Amino acid sequence: MRLTKQNICHYLLDRGFIDIKPVVDGDFSVSQEYGRNIVFKIHRRSEPGLFVKQITDMNHQNCYLLQKEATCYWLFKNDRDFAKIKEVVPGYSGYDAQWQILVVEYIKNANNLHHIFLNEKNQPAEYARQMGNILGLLHVDIMDKIDDSPSLQFFARQVPWALQIDTLNTESFFPGSTVPQLFQFIRPQTRFLEAIASAREEWDPTCLIHGDVKLTNFISVPYDGNGEQKAPNVKLIDWEIADIGDPYWDVAGAFQSFIAPWILTFDNAEPASNRVQPGMDGFALGLARESAAETWN
Repeated sequence: MRLTKQNICHYLLDRGFIDIKPVVDGDFSVSQEYGRNIVFKIHRRSEPGLFVKQITDMNHQNCYLLQKEATCYWLFKNDRDFAKIKEVVPGYSGYDAQWQILVVEYIKNANNLHHIFLNEKNQPAEYARQMGNILGLLHVDIMDKIDDSPSLQFFARQVPWALQIDTLNTESFFPGSTVPQLFQFIRPQTRFLEAIASAREEWDPTCLIHGDVKLTNFISVPYDGNGEQKAPNVKLIDWEIADIGDPYWDVAGAFQSFIAPWILTFDNAEPASNRVQPGMDGFALGLARESAAETWN
């Protein structure tokens, strides 16, 4: 079954994800996005919206990624070890393994932190603090729970590919991408490869990690329904890459999120001058350090 804008309402009704009354009353609309997966956003005034994701290419890898994401949301809703993280992720509605469909809460009027930082030409400390708080809630030591939890046993506990670049066959691992060209530049850097190998030896998988921490995966609804400003409500989305791993990997992802905008401020005509492009002063390296410190604390 392939979901479409024409049949998704019937599917959600049949599976019990929505009630008939709001549909009859006209409190139901659908928008669709196109990408690697089929994504629908269900808009409702009287109840929270729904975010519906279905795999386009149902190969083994894609199905595994979606099932990992569904497992995370199930754990957040049902496992008391993750009770605190439940408030800072979208709510879980259900997962259809037969048709590879995941249904979670759709948070309307949200904006990801990448867009917020670019629009404000700044990295507000409150966002950095909330990013750190979310990671702190997630990184619960669960090693003594894995043997008793089929859900936790589902995760493969893989070391990230970036920590294997000294041994990885990038041509076969990243077919058709530009990554092998990057590796051709990296591999002659002996000291860098030694540092990567050393970091791999220190990899300590103790908890569930997000695995893909970056500003686009943090969303915020900074204003209430009356347009009055309030403290940003930040949530972490997109859990396909989640795994049981080393929490420092997620922290490093947050740090690179603060550093990357600083790199983009360089004057491309003279990058070695450290001259900042006009209007990009808010992304100075000092501010990136301050944001990293807020998240770390």
